[in-house]
Amino acid sequence: MKMKTKTTRSLLSLVSLSLVLAVLLSACGGDVFSTNASQSLPGSNNSAPGATGGNSKVPARNLTGCSLITKDDVKPFIGGEITQEENRGECTYLSAGLPPTVLLFSIDNGDAQDYAIQKKIYSGLGGAFASADSGPFAGAGEVVGISATPQDVPGLGDQAFWTGGFLIILKGDKLMTLTFLSGSGVGKPKFDILKGLAQTAISRL
Repeated sequence: MKMKTKTTRSLLSLVSLSLVLAVLLSACGGDVFSTNASQSLPGSNNSAPGATGGNSKVPARNLTGCSLITKDDVKPFIGGEITQEENRGECTYLSAGLPPTVLLFSIDNGDAQDYAIQKKIYSGLGGAFASADSGPFAGAGEVVGISATPQDVPGLGDQAFWTGGFLIILKGDKLMTLTFLSGSGVGKPKFDILKGLAQTAISRL
């Protein structure tokens, strides 16, 4: 299978950023990703409360992360003032104060091959992290939220999987990624929040 350079580069850049932020926030005593039982994939298909999003459609020419998930959609899960930053298809939501809560949502063109590539890369990274018992990557999978066995998420988009920290969804010709780069102050399971926000985004495509 031929890997698409743009998809691979974007994914690895995001994972690298997550690792850096996780290490920095850990040093500051902040809460970061966790792959404990409360973060694992639930058996239900219930969406997160407050993230229904209605049926407001977004014109294709304005299809960006910030148009599909708004600050109002995020407010129930991130306390206090929220700022929103957009960079091409990516939208980052940040809470005020330290350590901040940082949520990232990205959307790009993609197909089943791109989705399969991402799943393969995440599996490979998770396996590498899991096998590292010493050095800088020891325990990195737990910190960042990438397990060696991503779990499929039935009923979300056309296909979706959960790495323990990243939620990746294929819907039509769109590939979406949601993750907490920092989950400080988030009281509900991160999977439930991200899944609910993903359902909101999908309803607006």
